[in-house]
Amino acid sequence: MIDKTGANSLDKDISVEIRNWEPAFKEAFFQLNKAWIEVDYPLEPLDIAVLSNPEGHILDKGGAIVAALIGTEVVGVVALRPFGEDSMELTKMAVDQRWRGRGIGEKLMYAMLRVAQEKGVPRVVLFSNSNTSAAAVKLYFKVGFKEISLEAGVYDRANIKMEFIL
Repeated sequence: MIDKTGANSLDKDISVEIRNWEPAFKEAFFQLNKAWIEVDYPLEPLDIAVLSNPEGHILDKGGAIVAALIGTEVVGVVALRPFGEDSMELTKMAVDQRWRGRGIGEKLMYAMLRVAQEKGVPRVVLFSNSNTSAAAVKLYFKVGFKEISLEAGVYDRANIKMEFIL
């Protein structure tokens, strides 16, 4: 059972709230993801489509999106979308650069793993890049993801595929 809250090193007087998708989060979802992608890669047409219409590409297909808020500011987001017959893909995870390294990504990961468990899927997969997103890959291992074989052609920027068995 996924029960970790993603304990972190946030200051004691700073509270992070994890909330389910609200339409008001749409701009932050776009901007936070655009910011991390464009550090090393151009936005691909699929990125633009998903980030511009997360309802149609993620939520309406049975997926979920959660956001991390500090006060009223969205400082992190992550999505979960159906992937194949027996999996969901953890995707579009981003934390505002000002708030990285404080456990917010871990909180988002555990929240989304609980969502996947509630949906009854046996596994969650993700695609990343161990060179340009080394800190994120380290977090994925810490949370319990294991590296598996990466098939070609899924994402141009991915060089690693990982899974979490629920």
